[in-house]
Amino acid sequence: MRINFNSEIAEELKKLGADVYKCYQCGTCTGDCPVAQVNPIFNPRKIMLLASFGVDSILESNIAWLCSTCYKCTSLCPRDVKPSEVLGAIRNLSIARNENNTGTRFAKNFAEIIKNYGILSEVKLAIKLKGIVGSARMLPSEVAWKMLRKGKVSTAKSPAAGEVKKIFEMVE
Repeated sequence: MRINFNSEIAEELKKLGADVYKCYQCGTCTGDCPVAQVNPIFNPRKIMLLASFGVDSILESNIAWLCSTCYKCTSLCPRDVKPSEVLGAIRNLSIARNENNTGTRFAKNFAEIIKNYGILSEVKLAIKLKGIVGSARMLPSEVAWKMLRKGKVSTAKSPAAGEVKKIFEMVE
């Protein structure tokens, strides 16, 4: 992992309402995090530390995308740092800077499909992320056929696709 200190990141996060400078590293966020309990790589306390130093590898990695946004860390934080909001700001900054990590690609493709079709097509999302061959490997063919027959796999546009697209255009 390349470590590059960039105070601009911490300042940008602060502008987004994520004040990581208030964190004094008590570890309450990590101790109560359900994701940290099952995934030792995910450690909100360490992420707050890296963010406060402006380590830009947090934007390049997928770590912020592992947060389940249960807000347990935010409700229990004695310094009101709001770690789940910091992680959301990291994700937003990662998208804004066009970081090429899996989480950012997923979020952009997810939004693009909904914008264009008015509904999420898991098939289109899988193909965009994994390609045709990769997405075919994700699901056994017998399960895919059952899903297709029962109408669970759709690539059709929603009747409200035009309205959904207008909403996207208004918020962009």
